[in-house]
Amino acid sequence: MNYGLSHWIALGAAVIVALLGLVLAARGADLGMELAGWLFFLFGVGFSFRMIGKMAVPPEQG
Repeated sequence: MNYGLSHWIALGAAVIVALLGLVLAARGADLGMELAGWLFFLFGVGFSFRMIGKMAVPPEQG
């Protein structure tokens, strides 16, 4: 489904979220902030791989 957002822009945003999550996890003062950072990081990495997989498969001709 295409919402008008380029795959490259969504991939870049996911990478930025992953990097910010990693920084948040590293500088978290308590367990909650560290856990939130790791969750942001995991979401960003997972979404990035999903977007790369979608971009690697050619669209169906129909």
